[in-house]
Amino acid sequence: MRICTNCKKELPDNALFCDGCGAKVEQEQDEMHQETPEQGNESENIFCPFCGKSISSGYEFCPECGSNILQQIKTGKQNGSKKFSLGKRGKKISAILLGLVVVIGIGLGIIFLVNNSGKDCENQLLYVKKNKLLMTDSSEDEPIVLSKNLINIENNVDDIEDSEKDDVEKEKLDFDSMVNASQQYITTYKDENRIVYPDRMSSLGGDTNTYCYSLYYRSLSDVDNQSEKIDSGIEGPYQVTEDGKRIFYKKDSDLYVYDFEEKEKIAKDIKMWETSDDGSKIYYTTNDGELYQITSDGQKKRVDKDLENGGIIRVYNTGEVYYTIVKEEQRNVLDYVENDVFTGEIEKPECPEEPEGIYREDFDSDKAYEKAEKKYEKEYEEWENAYDEYCAAYDAYEQAEEWSAFMKDIQQAVFSVPVTYFYYYNGENTKEIGSVQGDEVGYWWSGEWYCDAEWCDEKAELIYPVIDSEDISKLKLSEYEEDVTVDEIITDLEDMFEGYSEDYYVDYKFKLAVGGACYDLDWAEGEIDSVQFNSVGNCVTYLENEDLKQIKIIEEKPQKPITYDRGVYDFASQENETDAILYTKKVDEEEFELYINKKKIDNLDGFNDVWCYSTGKDETFYYYKDWDKDAMTGTLMAYERGKVSQIASDVRDVLKCADENVYYMKDYDVKEGFGSVYYLKNDKPVKVVDDAHDFCVLADGTFYYLKDYDSDEGVSDLYLYQKNGDKLIDSNVQMMVSSSAVEVK
Repeated sequence: MRICTNCKKELPDNALFCDGCGAKVEQEQDEMHQETPEQGNESENIFCPFCGKSISSGYEFCPECGSNILQQIKTGKQNGSKKFSLGKRGKKISAILLGLVVVIGIGLGIIFLVNNSGKDCENQLLYVKKNKLLMTDSSEDEPIVLSKNLINIENNVDDIEDSEKDDVEKEKLDFDSMVNASQQYITTYKDENRIVYPDRMSSLGGDTNTYCYSLYYRSLSDVDNQSEKIDSGIEGPYQVTEDGKRIFYKKDSDLYVYDFEEKEKIAKDIKMWETSDDGSKIYYTTNDGELYQITSDGQKKRVDKDLENGGIIRVYNTGEVYYTIVKEEQRNVLDYVENDVFTGEIEKPECPEEPEGIYREDFDSDKAYEKAEKKYEKEYEEWENAYDEYCAAYDAYEQAEEWSAFMKDIQQAVFSVPVTYFYYYNGENTKEIGSVQGDEVGYWWSGEWYCDAEWCDEKAELIYPVIDSEDISKLKLSEYEEDVTVDEIITDLEDMFEGYSEDYYVDYKFKLAVGGACYDLDWAEGEIDSVQFNSVGNCVTYLENEDLKQIKIIEEKPQKPITYDRGVYDFASQENETDAILYTKKVDEEEFELYINKKKIDNLDGFNDVWCYSTGKDETFYYYKDWDKDAMTGTLMAYERGKVSQIASDVRDVLKCADENVYYMKDYDVKEGFGSVYYLKNDKPVKVVDDAHDFCVLADGTFYYLKDYDSDEGVSDLYLYQKNGDKLIDSNVQMMVSSSAVEVK
């Protein structure tokens, strides 16, 4: 018997390849054709579909040619036409990074997504240099170039030589932003030991963060293999099944599936698409607003229509889906206008008659004339006063006439309001579960549909705001000029409902949908903020004014909310084994208190957005005190098993890396862009390197770091840490890309 050097499995003496992992087995030429016990009569023999050799059916890999027989048998691939079938999948790669494992480093930063990465995948370091994506590991002499033109500069930026200085800096910033964004599209997979990555990425324009690119894959098992192109002209996010064997993507408004042999178009003329986490259901909308479902057996059916301005919110493994339809509906202008000017009809006033004048020749004596003159003067004064009153009354009458005519026009006037309707579909039937008017919850934002609702990832549960008409602030007529027109009022109302006006004030109420059942959350009395489901969907936590509240969901019904704590400033639910809740209370503008599960941990001098990190059931948290906003450093503290301890001062960027150790930067020089890197060993700091601009730790503990940062060019030297002397891997590196860490925040 022989021992596989890769997985340590016992093998037949004549095996060329390990039947457990497929690794090549080195052996003498005269041993290659000996009979093995496994090829005896105890097991059924089959023929290898790749090389034709008769072998035991118990083999996973052919001992003659090394091909994966079990995979071939399971997939049942045959020549001829194929029928589309969905398999399990990983999380969808989103353009706004929803559901990603986010890695935030120092300086340029690190962003990378890994789906079920295994040993080989985890121990490959990716980095960007001169617009190229490269891959290396500690055993390689030379890095492997994956993407030769990561960002298609010609389609994204103008000629820098012809630009002004300020424009040059902007172009550099845009390029760096695109390099960061490109890392969303890199995935590695354990089962296939394969990397999928983009090349020639181009922005589709605007502020959509949506890109067009070519997509490639490469085997990590054999570094001599060349990259294979999947397709070009891919638009927006793609999705890979959990087992890494299929890729879904959109190209030219069509939806494709690729099985690493050939592609197949499964839908055309699509606008947006989403699948369940296990990949068993895929929903998509067409450009004419129809919503379709495709099931794992390839069956397609139409679910709904009129989704031109709506979208898919969330698809679940059960086949359930929440989606919205936005409709333009007419509203009466008078319902949203407060008439604080016109009180009703006014009668037309009569003009007072002016007294007749007097003349001397009409009187016999001066005495009689003087007497008549005094009387006339009194009458004329009285008439003047009456005439002034008449003029004022007539002005009011004319204004009332104008307002009366204006109000008649207002009574007949209507304007359009977008109304978002929420729907639930259980795989068979559709149910409307509520609606809200205005563009605050359903609208096309930066070219991508966005919905202001909270949903649970694991169970079909959704919380969305609703608006009652009486809660909307009305426009006051007294704030307008007298010559205001109905069209001006309508324009202001449309702006108000589209969120462009500061006059728009509304108290939101909330509804909770559990499946197709909908419940009013009208017991909330104040301003609601930071609504969060827990991972399993049996509890909703939120802030109401300064009260931290929770709603338990028992037997798919929401219970009455309970007050968890009062005077809470901010909170974060930690999805660990204890479902801990971390939150702060504000003492004054400069002092805050940090709590965990109603227990005060510490006082914080100044509020910062660096939240704690928790691990497992022991409730281990790391947080900062004495945060210096200018230096971007603070005192690193640890809370473990009910005790608080100080780790180090002048710390920034605390990371739990892929090797399960916690690393951090200390004594970071903001101007120069470097600091010392430490890790915690038995809760004690251990220094790794000095003067590091950035660092990355792989699953096997391999430590890479950037040094000698050039702020003008935005590049550094890449080193591999070694106890007997660090090794220079490459120069002029823009950034590292790895699955190595999650930010402690």
